[in-house]
Amino acid sequence: MGHTPLISSFDYKLTSPACDPGADRWSITITFTDDISNVLPLLNATLDRAEYTHKARVLVWKGNGKKYAFRPLEISVAPLEDGDQALAYCREAVDIVNAAWARRDEIEPDYSRIELPSLMEIYKALPKNNCKECGFATCMAFAAAYRSGKAKKSDCPRFKG
Repeated sequence: MGHTPLISSFDYKLTSPACDPGADRWSITITFTDDISNVLPLLNATLDRAEYTHKARVLVWKGNGKKYAFRPLEISVAPLEDGDQALAYCREAVDIVNAAWARRDEIEPDYSRIELPSLMEIYKALPKNNCKECGFATCMAFAAAYRSGKAKKSDCPRFKG
């Protein structure tokens, strides 16, 4: 028997960065009336490398080259290139929430807080010789890619993280 979606209707607002008016980067904020706080621990259990703060009721996840911030009454997604892309990611974010909610009886909620290491902590664990064996031009570029989920630890043979 199917579950009723947690988010059944929503509104969204597309914005450009306030610090860079007219930029070709956008973000979208999706708002809804149903509190999704109860799905956040489920998302924490299912989304790889999510950063969850139960007390603040916020989950940040980087996936598909985008950064998602899930809060009780809104979801933000950035960076985006245009309105069409924004609408697609808007629907995807709502689908992620509703899919986790539909499987809530199968998922063990995870309330733990996992903080990813900072960029500098990752960089300090690298050889800092810019050998390029990982496929990136510099160790700092690898650290940034690893932090954002675009590189794996195993990509750098000398990573001591």
